[in-house]
Amino acid sequence: MRAIAAWYAVGTDRRPSPFLEKRGGNPAALFDALRELGYPHTVVAISSEGFRKIGEVLCPFTAILSRDAGVTPAQLQSDDLPAEVNIRGVPGWVYDQYSAEGRRALQCYLKSDALGAKWVRQHVSPERRVRYLGDIVFRLEGGLVKNRLCWPTGALLRRMVDQECYSPPDIFELMLQDIPKLNEVRNYVC
Repeated sequence: MRAIAAWYAVGTDRRPSPFLEKRGGNPAALFDALRELGYPHTVVAISSEGFRKIGEVLCPFTAILSRDAGVTPAQLQSDDLPAEVNIRGVPGWVYDQYSAEGRRALQCYLKSDALGAKWVRQHVSPERRVRYLGDIVFRLEGGLVKNRLCWPTGALLRRMVDQECYSPPDIFELMLQDIPKLNEVRNYVC
């Protein structure tokens, strides 16, 4: 509920959603209110500046979550990072859905007998496959970190994104195993 209220407060006209009524907002008033309510000043300042520059609703969401992250006992945990492969002098993950070579590699990978490719062919319509797979790979390669802050709200949000946006989550495991195969295809295409 806090996220929806924040979205309305900054204005749904900037980042529309088919589920929210379109209206203007007052971002400065939201960030001022967060400061007055005791949210961490530095995080609110950074979030406010981020929103001013890029207009993404994730900026006020970050400010709202910052208070929960600061009061919950947390620990750091590193994700298992796949071995990085060098292709044409750059890391393999550079060839993602946002480059022509990366899209070609995803298209070629989808024609392979790899488990992830088979899963995508079974569960995703042909016109959406490259984009879907690109999103999965981007999330895997860009979302794995050293020293992840583990706290209940963060784990809940991550699980919700994985299950509700990309369900079922087994595609993540399949693609994590298939990253070496995808890198072979990237190397071949490039």
